[in-house]
Amino acid sequence: MDGAAAANPKHVALILRRIEALPTLPSVAMRLLALTADDESHAAEVIELVGSDPALTARLLTMCRSAEKGVASDVVSVERAVMLLGFTAVRNAVLSIQVVEMFRRRGDGADPVIDHAGFWRHCLAVAVAAELIAQAHPQCRDVSAGDAFVCGLLHDVGKLALAEMLPRSYARVVELADLNQADISGFERSVVGLDHHTAGKRLAEQWGLAPPVRDSVWLHGCPYDTVPELEHRRLVGLIGLADLAARHCHLGFSGNYDLFEDPAERAEELGFRREIVDEIRTPLFEQLEARCGLLGLDDQPSHELYVDSITQANRALARVNAALERRGRSANRQARMIAAIDALHADPTAGGLPDALDAVARSAASLLGDGYLALVHLPSEPAQAPGLLARYGRGGAPLDTAGIDDPQSWQAGDREVGAGGILVDAAPAWRDHLAGAVDAARVKWLLLTADRFGTTLLLYDHGSVDNWASLRVLVHSWSAVITAASEHEASRRLGEQLVASNRALARTRQQLVDSETLIRLGEIAAGAAHEMNNPLAVICGRGQLLAIGLEHGTEHQKAAAMIVMQAEKLSEMISSLHHFANPPVVERAPTDVTALLHGAVARARHDLGPAADKVEIFVRTPPGEHEVAVDPEQMEQALVELIINAVRARPRTAVEVTAKLDTEQDHLVISVSDDGFGMERDVLAHAFDPFFSAHKAGRRNGMGLTRARQCVQGHGGEIRLQSNPEDGTVALVVLPFRAATAGENAGATRSNGVPIRPI
Repeated sequence: MDGAAAANPKHVALILRRIEALPTLPSVAMRLLALTADDESHAAEVIELVGSDPALTARLLTMCRSAEKGVASDVVSVERAVMLLGFTAVRNAVLSIQVVEMFRRRGDGADPVIDHAGFWRHCLAVAVAAELIAQAHPQCRDVSAGDAFVCGLLHDVGKLALAEMLPRSYARVVELADLNQADISGFERSVVGLDHHTAGKRLAEQWGLAPPVRDSVWLHGCPYDTVPELEHRRLVGLIGLADLAARHCHLGFSGNYDLFEDPAERAEELGFRREIVDEIRTPLFEQLEARCGLLGLDDQPSHELYVDSITQANRALARVNAALERRGRSANRQARMIAAIDALHADPTAGGLPDALDAVARSAASLLGDGYLALVHLPSEPAQAPGLLARYGRGGAPLDTAGIDDPQSWQAGDREVGAGGILVDAAPAWRDHLAGAVDAARVKWLLLTADRFGTTLLLYDHGSVDNWASLRVLVHSWSAVITAASEHEASRRLGEQLVASNRALARTRQQLVDSETLIRLGEIAAGAAHEMNNPLAVICGRGQLLAIGLEHGTEHQKAAAMIVMQAEKLSEMISSLHHFANPPVVERAPTDVTALLHGAVARARHDLGPAADKVEIFVRTPPGEHEVAVDPEQMEQALVELIINAVRARPRTAVEVTAKLDTEQDHLVISVSDDGFGMERDVLAHAFDPFFSAHKAGRRNGMGLTRARQCVQGHGGEIRLQSNPEDGTVALVVLPFRAATAGENAGATRSNGVPIRPI
């Protein structure tokens, strides 16, 4: 878990269990704390306890003989020392010695994570400052000078616990706090998962320390107005004030570089004098010198502590300046990034991918400055769309766009958005695309998108950006714009495809309905034709006999002739029904297109009779001679029906019959157009229905267009009508064709292909 830096509940629980496994305070210190806290305890018990430890006895007598205490040098017994110093002084001295010695022994032989001498110098400074402030305010009965010293001495013990259990992780915490000149507790929570306040509380509980000590360790770093209403609340606040004062004096190592709070305001909030911190400054340095000597931390005189404090302050100032410079550079990068994002989103685009790439280029140019700048887009399916490389000039203005013939030459592999490198290392074949770059070997790439739409790269050879990870918000903004444009284009293409599919589906559905209708009609017509054919033959034959036997020109003879004529018309209609129900097989044969059209016009003139002389009919065919493999009889009949309908529409000028070869679409298009009275919308919708006619006299027998469409569909083609009232009608016959070979056999076939070959 060491070095894991994970604020995971399971990890935190494991750390807390390891804290509980740390050794307790030495038994002498624990027993001494209990005795001095008990009003019923006797001096003899304290003397006996201290005397049981020879090393502790020697340290205590040394303290008694110090010149600063003004004690006679002939003190040679523990009893005499305890009586002269008092319970509180003895407790503070013994506790200091025991705690420092315990952690010093555990740290021997290992690389120190924190400066132990500096750490204990800071803790002693806090203890002495808290003791001095408490002594200066005897009216505050809820704050004891002795308790203040103990709480101050142990206030940061949680740091030692974390450094003991997680040395590598805590070394990183110390490094980050020093680098950023900020409070160490924030980095403890982000790297380790909990801060030294919580760790210290658990350690105090493990040691069985009194609630004032435990809560001071736990809550001294909180703003005073957030400390709970405890009986010893002001004591907790006093430890926080003493810690602030020691840090302002730069005494020892605390890891907390937050010095923005004014100690005078904190003192006033606690009910102390505002000037108390300034008043204790001199005695703080003097007493700290003595306490450090007693603990064997160092032997610096007080004036050297002053100098060391000033040196530490200067170093802290240098670190703050360095941190401010780093933050300034970071803020400058952030400002440039925000400006680039604003420019990106303020740039109006049409929503297409080219517009999105141009917008990203302008945003990148505002960040990188002038130099080589290009964007590459490699589609996910190169077969459907080629890769492209768009180059940009000053300010991101588009220069040109080139295709990338081999998108597979990109060899960067699977990368995340924001990855980058030298271009020629990832795609050596692209060197030819780097026109405009001063040095192709310096061109770098930055991955912007890698999704189902394809891969997008930013290419550049300039700019001061050396760490795109710090600009990931901007990079992801570019990626989002390109992805959104790709989504928009994909949606637009899908919409167009859906519309085309719906149209095709509608046509297919209508054709299916028409086919089913015609099938049923054909079945009915076949039965009706068979049943009517025999009676009709009898009527027609008897009518002919009757007409021959009557005197020519009489009324009876004319009536008999009328019967014969109408019977023949009915026979013709029955034949049409028979052909409709049982269409003949298409017998394809090489047929000259020009001869086909002229033959259809001649036959239509014959069928129209004198009415054809009133209308001009023009035939237009492609230059040269062209043959088409069709059934000439059936196709001619279909064209005759269209020409007769055009003539009967009473054109104002003429009827045009035109043939065109559409080689791109593989179609032969024959059009029959007139400028007659045209058709209404409802008439146009039913024009191909059997027996339907809007003409008062009927268009032949009402089966003309039906039979024409049947013939064209038999050739695998399509017939369409375009008409508007008073503007005339255009009938289009579209026949698909395939290239015919010279030896192609044009026999009976039901193939949908219509071969055409030029001669």
